[in-house]
Amino acid sequence: MERVFDDANDKNVASYVVYGKASDSKLYDSTAEDAKQITQEELANFFSKGRLIVKVSTASYAVVKVAANKAYTVDLVSGTVSVTEWSAKAAE
Repeated sequence: MERVFDDANDKNVASYVVYGKASDSKLYDSTAEDAKQITQEELANFFSKGRLIVKVSTASYAVVKVAANKAYTVDLVSGTVSVTEWSAKAAE
């Protein structure tokens, strides 16, 4: 069994919302012009705590899988399940 602990940065945090950009399939920390791509470490940390939400325009998605620097969300489009892959900045 692995235990995942909240640390001081997680106090009173319900969820971490990251922003997906459909044009490049990358995850960012905000919607501003100077937004930074989130890191692989941040992605893994947020997901391991069960608090990761990807927001794209006005829609929000739960992340169902994280592998390395990739996050996967699921959507229902015209009755068909669609999986989208999003990228965080890979660890160096």
